Amino acid sequence: MFVVMLFTVISFSTVKAQSTNDEALIGKARGAAHECLQPYLGSFYSIGSSVEVSGICFVEGFLYRVTFYAGPNCSGPNPCPSFVTRIIATVDLDCGGNVFGVNCGLATQ
Repeated sequence: MFVVMLFTVISFSTVKAQSTNDEALIGKARGAAHECLQPYLGSFYSIGSSVEVSGICFVEGFLYRVTFYAGPNCSGPNPCPSFVTRIIATVDLDCGGNVFGVNCGLATQ
């Protein structure tokens, strides 16, 4: 029983640490991709983000890619605008969490 409880506590701690790390990566990526996101800020669009591992570092850690996407802001009683959600920016981060690439749509910064 003790082993099961210990495993549960360790698993929860790992998940919480990962979500905190994702939030930090998203914040750093949002700053780097500010110019890409600027046209989509406002009430018409809703900007979402996701974090994925894009590689493994030689010594330790991971390479990450943060993807930002914009879709219709469908809040309230009004009908939802009909346009598809699209990727508006991707940001690549190295093993140290430093930004090494920003892609706005099809153009690279």
